Amino acid sequence: MPRIATAIPGSGISGPPATFRQNETIQWQDVPFTDRFANSYDSNTYALTYVFAGPSAGPLSVTAAPAATGGVEGLQGGGWVTTLTATQAAAFVAGNYWWQAVLTGLTAAFTASISGVNLTVLSGLTGTIVQNATLAGAGISAGVTIVSGSGNNWVISQALTVSSEAMTTNLATRIVAFEGESAVEADLASLAGSYDGRSYWQQILDAATQALLQFQASGGRLKAYTIAGRSMTFQDDKEIMAIENMARARVEAEKQAASGGDRRNIRVGFNRPSSGIPSSNNMNWPWF
Repeated sequence: MPRIATAIPGSGISGPPATFRQNETIQWQDVPFTDRFANSYDSNTYALTYVFAGPSAGPLSVTAAPAATGGVEGLQGGGWVTTLTATQAAAFVAGNYWWQAVLTGLTAAFTASISGVNLTVLSGLTGTIVQNATLAGAGISAGVTIVSGSGNNWVISQALTVSSEAMTTNLATRIVAFEGESAVEADLASLAGSYDGRSYWQQILDAATQALLQFQASGGRLKAYTIAGRSMTFQDDKEIMAIENMARARVEAEKQAASGGDRRNIRVGFNRPSSGIPSSNNMNWPWF
């Protein structure tokens, strides 16, 4: 039975759990939502893909499935259910990952005819025809869009006469709807060597604290230290304290998330957020 992460009440947004393990099957749900511009998003119009980036060699992607009415824990139709299988989870390396939830407009391909502004699907429909999607085909002018309709009968934005031919629709929209951070824990059963159970940020905090003590004990003469696997040279203890304070804040956020809090950053709009991506650049240490 997969562990299920429930959507944040009232937000329409869940995202993956703040913490999950390698080789673990997990599932989370997202319900239809409206952004600050009053644009509505649901699985009838948009596909949802989660992209993860972190210690693994490259980005890892998981595609959500449209949710049926009365789905996971009462999820309403129009939402999405994302399942990360044990096989997919095995591709994650233990550590911190940043994720983005990407919405893309649905596409369709079919054979249809057009008389005036009326489009009739005749056969071979794959995908989903949606309002505002661009219509394309051999006898179709550029810029023609789907105005309204359902099933096999649709109204288009320009009167045409087209006999039976292959056509496509494409809602050419890509939106980074929200983003956040998750910690992937090691699967102890699959370990081949020693193991340090501290989180990434806890290790940085401990290393920074130790470096600060040594720096102060040496009267500032000992300036070179290794933190997070990187050799660094400090000119004064304030530089070490900046890292220590940043790591302490991250550790506190991890503890809050583990106790039921939330550490995800949520952004909704038509453009990729210009800020809010989890990083330490506010402390001028972009390598963390």
